[in-house]
Amino acid sequence: MDTHKTDFQSTNLDILKERGLDLIKKQEPIPCPALGNEPIKIDRVLFDHVVKRKARPDQELRNRLRALPLAFTLIGTINIYQKHTIDLHKTQFWTLTGVINNTCLDVVIRQVRGLEKQVYSIVFKGIMPKNLDKKRARVLPE
Repeated sequence: MDTHKTDFQSTNLDILKERGLDLIKKQEPIPCPALGNEPIKIDRVLFDHVVKRKARPDQELRNRLRALPLAFTLIGTINIYQKHTIDLHKTQFWTLTGVINNTCLDVVIRQVRGLEKQVYSIVFKGIMPKNLDKKRARVLPE
């Protein structure tokens, strides 16, 4: 499925949520080169974490939802992860960081107690200018 053909240009948050949930429901697992081509599951956990986990400003929600198709491309193309952590409950997290279509984003992948890996979160980091002049990049503070 070519996720870039889905229209995420709307400014209406309810429409973006609906489109995001539809995209997540239709998305097959994506082999991730950074994790040995292991398939990464895309499911409701991602939507719930981005939309419902905590109160986020509307613009942040819009940015994260618009980044969904780009995040799926990043998972399937990036060949190294930036960070790997394990918490006390034997949950592992990997962070993939990259730039797709001039959009910088982080994708967090989670594995609970050795079960299948799944996308847990997407963080929109900013827009890179097309000429790649890093001095003028618009990057959001953490």
